[in-house]
Amino acid sequence: MMDFMGFGSYETVWAWLQKIRRAMVRTGRDKLSGVVEVNETLIGGTESGKDRQRRGAKTKTLVVVAAECSGKQIGQVRFRCIESATSESLISFIQDNITGGSKVITDGSSGYKPLAQATGNYIQ
Repeated sequence: MMDFMGFGSYETVWAWLQKIRRAMVRTGRDKLSGVVEVNETLIGGTESGKDRQRRGAKTKTLVVVAAECSGKQIGQVRFRCIESATSESLISFIQDNITGGSKVITDGSSGYKPLAQATGNYIQ
């Protein structure tokens, strides 16, 4: 069986491609609002070796994602490739993509700690 970028099948890759295309809309689009979940993840498939799952892995890309939450439904999504999960990168992404006054849900990692102080406009 072939491995497509770490996905199990061509069909899975095709489904993700369609999701990414829908998420890639024109600049100047409306910001996300309401309850928005933000998290970062590594994309890039399986690597072999001791450090294969670490953030510094050579073939992986760190991506921050924001998704509007409507009950069990997911609304609009925004994402950005980032170099590292620093407060500067994460808060810049939030300010660029989420309306002030929105409730931002995170995993509580240290990069999000200064969110309230830096913006003053978000509920965490």
